[in-house]
Amino acid sequence: MKKIVFVAIACLLAFAAALSACGGKPQEGEQENYIKSFEVPAEAITCTVGETVVVPEVKAITKNDEEISAEISVKDPAGNAVALDSRRFSAEVEGTYVITYKIVYLENQENREESKTRNVVVSPKPAPVLTLLNDFESESDILIDPEGDSVIWTADNAQKAEDCTLNTDPQFVFNGDKSLKIEMSAQSANYWPGVKFLRSNSAETNDFSEYYSASMMIYNESEQKIWLYVGNPGKSVGLEPNVWTKAEILVSEMAANGIIADNLLNAAGNFYFWFTFESGFKPVNLYVDALYVQPDDGEIVYDTPKDFVTVNSFETAPDAIKTQGETYAITAPVYELSAGTGEISYRVYAPDGTEIKKTDDQPFAAGDEITLAETGVYKVEYTLTFDNGRTRVKSTDVTVRAAVTEPKDDVLYADFDEGLVPDLAGMGAIWSTEGSTVTLNTNAEFAKDGGSIKFEYTVAENQWPSFRFSGEKFPALSSDFMTGLKKITMEIYNAGDSDVVIKFKDVAVTLQSGWNSVAIEEARLADAGINKDFHFFITSSEYTVGEKIELYVDNVWLRFN
Repeated sequence: MKKIVFVAIACLLAFAAALSACGGKPQEGEQENYIKSFEVPAEAITCTVGETVVVPEVKAITKNDEEISAEISVKDPAGNAVALDSRRFSAEVEGTYVITYKIVYLENQENREESKTRNVVVSPKPAPVLTLLNDFESESDILIDPEGDSVIWTADNAQKAEDCTLNTDPQFVFNGDKSLKIEMSAQSANYWPGVKFLRSNSAETNDFSEYYSASMMIYNESEQKIWLYVGNPGKSVGLEPNVWTKAEILVSEMAANGIIADNLLNAAGNFYFWFTFESGFKPVNLYVDALYVQPDDGEIVYDTPKDFVTVNSFETAPDAIKTQGETYAITAPVYELSAGTGEISYRVYAPDGTEIKKTDDQPFAAGDEITLAETGVYKVEYTLTFDNGRTRVKSTDVTVRAAVTEPKDDVLYADFDEGLVPDLAGMGAIWSTEGSTVTLNTNAEFAKDGGSIKFEYTVAENQWPSFRFSGEKFPALSSDFMTGLKKITMEIYNAGDSDVVIKFKDVAVTLQSGWNSVAIEEARLADAGINKDFHFFITSSEYTVGEKIELYVDNVWLRFN
């Protein structure tokens, strides 16, 4: 029995020693803590409203060099608990958030815990400030490289990279010393010319959702009004000829026009503009400058305007229609410069494109008469030279038709008794554009005889719906078939209570309620755009969105008598 007792006592002594080593009460005079290190940085984390805060991890170290991960909780400035997602939260309000780190551990056979805190100071989001996105002052501002860090690229495959260059002519610079010159020399079959703006082709985000608008200055160096659309379907801005126009789209309008304001210049190029032409596409130069995002609706203070001469007006003779064998007298254009004087020179081109002169070595001048020996289109070109060599060029087309040797009968283009196909053979069909529809009407109230064509449209923003006569198959004025044409007539019924204005290119016609006899006289035929693509259109901005327009077209005649 003695042997068993001694073994038991030895075991008890060993257990006591082990217990003391595992955290038992230290010897008198010793201050040994179980947690050797539990450090939380004292400096606050700072951010602005709306940013995402990533809460740093904290670990405590025991005296045995073991790690204990701290539990994390966060309260907002009002003391409410904040949900964490992978140690992240969004700082939605201004003020001080408090991060609490808590560790739990076993010491002396007792559960213990310890907590420390760290502040997150959230400042108000900085107010938007006027930001210049592009001033087109260097070659790097007009990089056109969809595969790299592009600044711009063209939105129409008929446009080429070389069409965009830096301009230094001060007349076409609005701010600074240079601008972006866009030479629109061609239009593809499927797209209108346009340009996309980019900051880069990377994942970079640029958030302008808190701003008021984006704007740019554009100069239209042409003789016709051009409509610019920002985005898709696009906010429209009219660019008058030969002046600077501010094209602006509000941030509040961007989403409805396919533009992402919180990543405005992203790699997809969602911020872009494109053009339509009021009188049909013609080559034109456009100049873009001072691309800004504005914080409010205040005025932008640009550089001091450049001291250069501008052409305030430059009016030339209108296009004309003549008969083979007649003469055409050249008239001097009327112009006005902001300063100084200019000189006018003249060049005349035959229908085949060759230049003709008054004599072998003497060009034509104002007052001279051109003998129109050939059918086709003669062109009189006027060059205004001013301000030490700068120029502006305009031209007049003179359409020459064959002389009528015997009277022609009037020709019925269409009475629409048989549907959307004209009576005139080989003319294709009637069709419409931009949300409008054309259908055959057989209601006698809306037809002069037999049937008529119903043209219907519900007004939407920024549209120009049109009624097209045979698409691009209408006879050209210069064709032999149209020789001797005196006018085009038609009957149009306006089913509404209010007047409707339709436009045959530059010829506006007001349709009162009920039947209207419409006639385009010989002197206005060219202005009406009768050149293989004859149509009338409606400008939606002249009406109220949602308003319904209902017209009936009947008995279209080509009148030779």
